This record gives sequence, structure tokens and C-alpha cells, in this order.
Amino acid sequence: MYDILNVGNHYLLAERFYNKGDFDNAIKYYKSAIDNYNNADNEYLLSPSSPYSITEMGKTISLPSVNEMVEICHKRLRSIKPVSYTHLRAHETRSN
Repeated sequence: MYDILNVGNHYLLAERFYNKGDFDNAIKYYKSAIDNYNNADNEYLLSPSSPYSITEMGKTISLPSVNEMVEICHKRLRSIKPVSYTHLRAHETRSN
């Protein structure tokens, strides 16, 4: 089931993976955030342009608006360019 609240959760996961250099998982969660936004079965209680916060275990995380998160997801996906195995081998060979 798609849920508008998953946009924020999957965006956060994607950002963590992106910042660690784990682009495969980042791509997966950016796409999932976008899918949840596009196919949500529930209504969004706040304005999609309003920032919001998530509080878990006493820690509050401020998030941009849902619209901004989806825009960032699209930008990140465009910035992550796949590199071919041949390209990687060329760099490896050149460094040896």
C-alpha cells in the first residue's frame, strides 16, 4: 500500500544511503518516495507545500515539504549516473 507518510521516511533513508555513497539503495528509496507520493491511497493532512517534523524516540527531525522532498528525489536520481563495468576496469588498469 502506498502511503503519503512514507515519502518522508523513504526520503530520509535515501538521503542516508546517498551520503554514505551507497547509491544502489539510495536510488531504491528515492524511487519509493516518489512512488508513494504519486500513488498514495490516503489524503495528506497538511498542505503538500508545508514543512513538517517527525518525532521518534524523543528525537525530532525536521523535513522539507512533501513537494520539496519529491523534487529533491528527482534531482538526486538525475545526478546519480551509472558507471559501466568496463569504465571501472579502465580506471583500475590505468592505476596499476
